[in-house]
Amino acid sequence: MTRPPEAEGWYPDPESAATLQRYWDGQGWTDDSRPTGYVTQPGGPPPQAAPGPDTTPVFGARPPETGGPAAARTRLRTAQLAVGVAVALVLLALVLVLTGAL
Repeated sequence: MTRPPEAEGWYPDPESAATLQRYWDGQGWTDDSRPTGYVTQPGGPPPQAAPGPDTTPVFGARPPETGGPAAARTRLRTAQLAVGVAVALVLLALVLVLTGAL
């Protein structure tokens, strides 16, 4: 095996030099690795995890609030009431047409 590096940084992995680089912290090899060819500034710290997705609202928009089970029941009751009113209006119109009132 070759002599360990003197300075901190990314070097070819001693076990997989063709595919990986491993970080030398000046004392020993860390568990941090990355694909060969990955480019950063020399001597930098090991890469950090990428930030999560950007959840910043666009033009002040907010995601819809689900409200949980109580809100779902309220939406269901509202939909049932709307369907009931529509059916009643259709039946009323049918009665008026059949009786000749319309």
